[in-house]
Order: sequence, then C-alpha cells, then structure tokens
Amino acid sequence: MKYKKGDRVRIVSYRTTDMDSNGEMDKYLGTVMTIKDIHHRAFTSENSLYYEMVEDKCEWFWNDEMIAGLASETPFDFGAWKDKEVSMHCKTVEEAEDFCHEMHKAGLTWCSGKSYLEMNCFNVYNEQTCYYFNRGACVNIGRSKTRGDQILEWSDYRSTEPPKEEQEKAVKIKADDKPLGYQEAMKIYKRICNSTTECTDCPLDSDNNGIQQPCRYLIRDYPEKAEPLLKEWATEHPIETNEQKINEMFLETFGISYATALAHPDWWQQEYKNINDKITQKENE
Repeated sequence: MKYKKGDRVRIVSYRTTDMDSNGEMDKYLGTVMTIKDIHHRAFTSENSLYYEMVEDKCEWFWNDEMIAGLASETPFDFGAWKDKEVSMHCKTVEEAEDFCHEMHKAGLTWCSGKSYLEMNCFNVYNEQTCYYFNRGACVNIGRSKTRGDQILEWSDYRSTEPPKEEQEKAVKIKADDKPLGYQEAMKIYKRICNSTTECTDCPLDSDNNGIQQPCRYLIRDYPEKAEPLLKEWATEHPIETNEQKINEMFLETFGISYATALAHPDWWQQEYKNINDKITQKENE
C-alpha cells in the first residue's frame, strides 16, 4: 500500500473501474480525504487491500487506483471543478496568498483580467473569504452557503496546515475560552429567534438542547449548557456588514465584487463601453 493511517490524500477527478457504477462516490472526486483504517479484502487477489476514509464515515472502499496522491504533494486539480458551482474558502491571509498563487500558475485571472498576484482581496471578507475561481470573483462564505455552492477548504490542500478536524477543534476551543456576557448572550438569542421560523430549528429548543428544558429556562437556569450552543450558532452565522452586502449585490449583478471593481479602474471603463455599445446597437436597430 502506498499510504498509511492518517494520511491526507487527494481523490482522482474521474470515476475509476472499481468505483460505484451508480455514481454514489462521485461527490468525492477531486476532494481531499483522510485515511482512517486499512483492511484486507477476502476472496480476491486484485486490490486486496483497501482504505476506509473519515469523510464518508467508512461507507466506501478506496484503493490506490482511486487516489491521485498525498494532498500536500499533489497539485490542486482546477479541471476537476470546471463549470461547477464551487468556491474555495481561505481562513487566513497566508492561505489566500497561497491559493491566489496557485490560481495564477493555473492561468486563472480575476474576471477583470487582472492577475491574482496583484491583489487577493482578503481584506474585504477576511476569514470569511471564498474565491469563485471559475468566475474570477470572491465573496463571503455566508453568501456561498446561501447559494448552495460546494465549499472547499484550502487548508485541506496545504501541507503546512493540520487536518481539518484538528483546525475545527482548535477554533472551537479558542471560541470557548472567553465567556459570554449577559448582553451578548441575549443578542445572539434574539438573532436566533429572528432567523428561525420554527422553534424546532433552534439549537436551544427543548428537543435539541440535550436537557429537555424550554429555551428561556435553559438560558436562565443552565447558562453553562446554553453558552456553548449560543457560541456555536454565532460562529456558524456571522453578522454581515453593509459593505459585505454591497459586495454581494454587486457580484450578483455584474459577476464581480464592488471591492474588486474599485481596485480595477479599467473594469469600469470596459463596463461603460459595453453599456454604450448596447445603447448604440439599439438605436441603430
């Protein structure tokens, strides 16, 4: 076997002969997976050893033919995601710079035609930055989730970063370090109530909080139980600023964020020319 337990590996971008013929494994094509265990398949001489993966909860058998290589050593396959609604999430400026460098090497540019090496736009959305590399634009991760896009994590493809599970654990521990104040807790509670149409969708609901207590009693009498639920929800539902909303509306209309357009004056000139040409064409009809 080429790989060992714990290795982060890149799945090939095409369906191999041993993959499920109904396409049930296709959603993992081109992604990064973690080897959880290695087993011997009885009554066969070919591909007798197979891997079980963390990401599919050991549902499928994976062999060497299905793996392109170690994630840290195999270049990101942009072709595997061509024409798909997908974005790459970069949580740090280092990740953003690294991914922009990879996009540049792959011949990709901003939709304005500018190089990704000139700017990475990370300061627009910071840790929520997602790159629509098929469209040459960026947006925040909340918008990407709302659109139903498949979100990839660049930390999964960088050899300098720990596995995704460890990162999420570290982020959660860090978030739990500072206790919530009463006013902050009430603000999050109000946001939850305003954003959910059914109480059953609320993590504080008696059916979801683990102690079968109504939300108002949970917060009043069991703050140690309510606090991690409030923090987790707030982390997954960050507040959008007006600047972010403007960027998203601009992206929806023109296919480029407002911040990116501001950084490229030639884009405005081209857009103005396009509008002028349409008006002239209509007048000549």
